[in-house]
Amino acid sequence: NPELLRARRLYMPFTFPTPWQPPVEPGQAFRESCTMQAIVSGVVGGGAGLVLGAVLTPLNSQLQQETEHLPLREQMRRGGREMGS
Repeated sequence: NPELLRARRLYMPFTFPTPWQPPVEPGQAFRESCTMQAIVSGVVGGGAGLVLGAVLTPLNSQLQQETEHLPLREQMRRGGREMGS
């Protein structure tokens, strides 16, 4: 009966949310801590920045014309030096 369901929904007593329960698994509390999440996000963000820098630096490089005739190893070495400066 839809009217009965609507009436139950309107007159349901208010219940407070249950209190926070600590994690059962010992490692879960460590992984969910703010310190651990900050460390992980810093490492992942730094890694993503390095990858993007390594990919995008050669696109704007002035060395590109100078190094076209060099072997790949020397090109990578010069690109790394440019990225480090």
